[in-house]
Amino acid sequence: MNTIRLSDQASVNCANDYRNAEEAGQLGIDFYFGSNKSLEKLSQDAGVTIEQTKTVLKQVYEMNITGSKRFIEWDINSIIDYIINIHHRQAKENAVIIYDLTQKVLYQHNDNHPELPKLAAELFLFLQDLLNYLKKEEQVLLPNIKQGIKNKFSLAEANNNTFGFIRNSIMAIRKEHVAVGKDLKRFRKLTSNYIPLADTCYAHKSLLEKMRALENEMFLYAYLENNILLPKVFVLMEHTK
Repeated sequence: MNTIRLSDQASVNCANDYRNAEEAGQLGIDFYFGSNKSLEKLSQDAGVTIEQTKTVLKQVYEMNITGSKRFIEWDINSIIDYIINIHHRQAKENAVIIYDLTQKVLYQHNDNHPELPKLAAELFLFLQDLLNYLKKEEQVLLPNIKQGIKNKFSLAEANNNTFGFIRNSIMAIRKEHVAVGKDLKRFRKLTSNYIPLADTCYAHKSLLEKMRALENEMFLYAYLENNILLPKVFVLMEHTK
């Protein structure tokens, strides 16, 4: 049976070698946001063939991991710094570019591309929510995790409140990731998998490329948080009880 479970070797290898996760993200194959899915469902959701998905999985299994980013071996502070300095920064930069390109394309091609007003409206709300979410992570959750590590998650009464806050925030993050995953799938559908049409201008092509890049960035970012950072935080908190 063509069934791939997120707990199986493909997911493990993505955690061990972060570049492997990019192979899946480039096609929009969702190893990150969803629950267990069949190979057929993964392919259908990404708008690719089963053969393409199998090719990606073969790369995940066989890629040499020597010298690559093995985030599973990194400490929590280093992972947090990487998330902020790389993924947050790139997501913010792409968000600004996508917004500007959307306005330009909507102005130029609204008449002959009736899907653009809906895409522009949904993108605006998505990008606004995304930037607010990244800001909350940077200003509240991630600093609290770092402070907890510094204090060794002391069980003093004041820090018990921090335990509860972090746990609740982690649950909220996971819900947010599910919502982001659904939004990204909707954008992929609205843009026919980011494939330009015959009359697509340069600005429109650039918009589709940036949307694909943001999707891949969010796949990797959500995977790093869900499967590496947050489990490490939970383990550390449990060990300090």
